[in-house]
Amino acid sequence: MHIVKNIIVKELHSEINPINEYMRHTLKAFIRFVDSTIATSDEKKMRTGQDIGDVIEEVIIKTKNNKEHKIILRDSSQIQVFNLETYEKEVARHVMAEYIDENNIEINHSVLNTRMIGRKLLDYLRNK
Repeated sequence: MHIVKNIIVKELHSEINPINEYMRHTLKAFIRFVDSTIATSDEKKMRTGQDIGDVIEEVIIKTKNNKEHKIILRDSSQIQVFNLETYEKEVARHVMAEYIDENNIEINHSVLNTRMIGRKLLDYLRNK
């Protein structure tokens, strides 16, 4: 992106030959598209993902700060967590790790991916 933006700036300051109008608008539109869809390292964004598959299991948990969350397991093995107050998706890994730590559950979430954490936590809650 730095290279494309640099071309536009150089053209603006007459440091390079003029770019035809169509190409200039195309480059600007491309810059806007990339800026709006891809996070840079300065503005890291956590992705919570799309709904992949049908819901096969739901469990409600409550963290120590009295926030309720719904953990959802889908048939694709995707794990999602929703805040029950706002009904928004949250970063599943963070919420589950917080719950595991607060309740001293023996799941070493630091070495597992989100799906494995979710499966182990759901197993634990089913057997509780």
